[in-house]
Order: sequence, then structure tokens, then C-alpha cells
Amino acid sequence: NYFLKSKYDKNILNIVQKAKEKKAFMYRLLFGEGPIHFNIHIEDIAYLHAHGVIENIADRVGILVPLYSKCIITAFRPMLNGEKMHYGLKANDTFDEYLKGDGLNIHALLNKYRQYVRRRGFKAFDTENLHEAAWHYSLDGFINFFVEALEGHTFVEVPSGAGRTDILIVYKNHRYLIEVKVFSNNTLLKKGKAQLAEYLHSEALDDGYCVVFSNLHTDDDELYFEEKLKGKSIYTYIICTRFPTPSRLPVPEELKLSETEKVAGKMLSMGSFTDEQISTATGVSLDKISYLREIKSL
Repeated sequence: NYFLKSKYDKNILNIVQKAKEKKAFMYRLLFGEGPIHFNIHIEDIAYLHAHGVIENIADRVGILVPLYSKCIITAFRPMLNGEKMHYGLKANDTFDEYLKGDGLNIHALLNKYRQYVRRRGFKAFDTENLHEAAWHYSLDGFINFFVEALEGHTFVEVPSGAGRTDILIVYKNHRYLIEVKVFSNNTLLKKGKAQLAEYLHSEALDDGYCVVFSNLHTDDDELYFEEKLKGKSIYTYIICTRFPTPSRLPVPEELKLSETEKVAGKMLSMGSFTDEQISTATGVSLDKISYLREIKSL
């Protein structure tokens, strides 16, 4: 953590700065599923190679120094994702449900995350700014929020293999590894889980968690698997990311707005009237205006 966030190293700072200048390409390299073939005549590749960020590794673009990858991913991590208010917290939450013995209940955390994504839909992922990294940083931000509240820590791990980034959680004397992937097909998923089992073996961990974002799966599919691979327990969570567009979502009758409520909503959007003025002009109750203001801020 010291090298990732605190140590002043001119070389690493330069690497991160150059990577930031080609963020879209770096997101694809670090989080995309497929390999990128090395071609020095492609502008982004030429620029990043000239500044030592990437290398030609067996005719594919790669980052030779794992610390560079970790520092870049850490530097790209959004400071604020604006989603904490939507994590489903309650005033009396103690986070005890995420504890198990003297360790963490990772299953409870991942089930909580699945519920959050179902509630928020596409709003859970900042694909406009984060591109391929949106899935990783969504889960990373969620996990980090709860783990830090419990006085634990999360770190980025970058094992070899396209499209693989891991979240390492350290809590007291326990370590937990969550692999993050985007689903493309079952063959690659199976290969990824086998690599995870090997990585668990190298880290002397018994359990691993695989979180897979998929726009092909639906709630009708099996979305949770438990299996043993090479003596290691692998728990797979499929997170569905195929959401209906807002214009196609059915609106419950009780949420449909009357004509006067629509007028009140337009007056709210203008920002020139108080709630009391809008209520007087339209006859809409202050409670309803408060509700309209809330849904406009989502």
C-alpha cells in the first residue's frame, strides 16, 4: 500500500502520468477480455511504448512490471463514485452481517452487491468515463466501502492473463481473493477459474471468489456456483448487466404523474421557485413535491 499510494517515486509517477494521457487504451488493456496485438504504428501503442509504460511481450501489448499495473489501476480508481447513498444502508446498520467468526462473510458482501446492482441497474456502472473498467471499479468501490468501515483494507492484484484483475481483501489475519471478469463464453470462464485455483495455491489460500459480469445471462439462469478445482473452493457469482432502457421500463400505476404533477416537476427543473410557491401554483402537496425533487436527483 505504501508503494501504491504514498511513496514518491519519479519513475512510477511518470509511468502513471503517461498512462493517464491514454486512459481509454489503458482501460482496454487492463480490463478488456481480449489481447491487444503489438503494432508500433498504432499511435497509442507507440506513445506508451516510447515512455516505458508497455512492452512487446510475445507480439502482444503488456505491462512488464506488475507494480506499474497496480499503481495505474490504483491511480485510476475514482475518489468518489457517488453511489454510497444507494448501497442500501439503514440508520441502525452495524455491519455485523458481514462478519463471520473473527473474519469476513464474503458471501454476504457479494449478495449485498448483487442486490445493489439489481436496484440501480445501469446507473451502478460509470461506463461513460470508465469504459471497460466500469465493472471492476463498481465492485471495488462497493467492497472497499464496507471493508474499510470494518477496519480492513483492499488491494489490487494483477495476475497474468487477459481481462483478469483481482481484489485482495485483508482483514485482521485473514486474506480473501476476488477475481473480477467480464463474461464472453464458458470456455474462457472455465480457463479463468482454473487460473484462479493455481493462484490460490501460490498464495496458500483455500477459497477464492469469482465475480463475473455478464450481459448474456438473465435471472432465469444459474447465477451462483460452488466447485472444487485443484483442491481449492471456487465460488462464482454471475452479475447480470443486461438492463432494459429507462424508456422501456414499465411504470407502476401508483408512480405515474398527473398533469399538475408534471407541471410541478417542470417548475422544479427551472430552479426558480420554492416548494411552497410550486404547491400554491399547482395544488400539488409539499410531500409530493419533495418526492418529485428526490426522483429528479437520482
